[in-house]
Amino acid sequence: SPYVIKVPVTVSSGVTLTIQEGVIVKFEDTQGLTVLGSLQVQGQTDLPVTFTSVHDDTVAGDTNQNGTSTQPGDISHSKFNFAGYQRTGVTPKPAVYNQGGTVTVRNSTFENNWQFGAGQTTGSITIIDTVFDLQNIGVAVKGGDVTITRTTFKNASKFGLMVGGAGALTISEDNFRNNYYPAGFWLDAARQIQMNGNQTSGGYENGILLRGPVVGNVTLPKTGGISYIVSGVGGTPDGSGALSFPNFNGLEVSAGSSLTLTSGVILKSKNEVGIEVKGGLNLLGTPTDPVIYTAINDDTVGGSVKVVSIQPSFGSGGYLRFHPGSTGEINNTTIKYG
Repeated sequence: SPYVIKVPVTVSSGVTLTIQEGVIVKFEDTQGLTVLGSLQVQGQTDLPVTFTSVHDDTVAGDTNQNGTSTQPGDISHSKFNFAGYQRTGVTPKPAVYNQGGTVTVRNSTFENNWQFGAGQTTGSITIIDTVFDLQNIGVAVKGGDVTITRTTFKNASKFGLMVGGAGALTISEDNFRNNYYPAGFWLDAARQIQMNGNQTSGGYENGILLRGPVVGNVTLPKTGGISYIVSGVGGTPDGSGALSFPNFNGLEVSAGSSLTLTSGVILKSKNEVGIEVKGGLNLLGTPTDPVIYTAINDDTVGGSVKVVSIQPSFGSGGYLRFHPGSTGEINNTTIKYG
């Protein structure tokens, strides 16, 4: 060690590659490691396995023997640093990219990766006790099952976590700090969502941004005090390549689909941004735990979402518009500032 990957390396189906504690793996520009079989990374707390750029002289010295003529940038002895080659015509990849496997990440750090820390298009990924710091997007998921526990997302220039597609999503005891958005949910397929014990602070809008159009039957659970947000921001897609997420204005429930908000859910809208219902919308609160739909500047429920908050007023919230053929059920719900 260090091992240098100079050409694309593939672990074939039926083959296991084991990387022992303390090993350092450096990648030359644009090169990567693709796993079709099994990858076992056996780092320890005091002897982590490190994946980084060949230009990173702070780990195992000047491996490419070019002095300081090339440097990846500021680093902090991370396991996954500076992934996602940035060049015209090259689509950046995540440091860890799951495209159909079963992946578990524990006690790891992703830092200064250009676009994504980790990504998944299909398969299953479990992330435990890990830190994502200084990426555009910490974790981007376009499909498959996701479990994230006791993990910190911080200083993402766009999203700590972006999730779309079908599958199960469980987020527990995670901490989102100083991200532009803590998380974004693209409701473009049926997904089973469970959330508990998560915390958010800082950032541009301190809530979970919802994007549509809603396709399939989607249920949003209570988040434990974190607000969902319907925003009017549209334009350039977020992410890139197979992990690109369309950027629409507002939220639409497609014909033949449904969106259900369960008891205790708090949903906040920007001025004149609402939900266009062409399928079904169900707001199912209880007498002791209502659904609340209010303005984004309403700090009396779900805490402060905006960095600079102003007092909400009549008409500063959103609306619910039911189109011909749509259905709606609204029970034990508080609607404010519409």
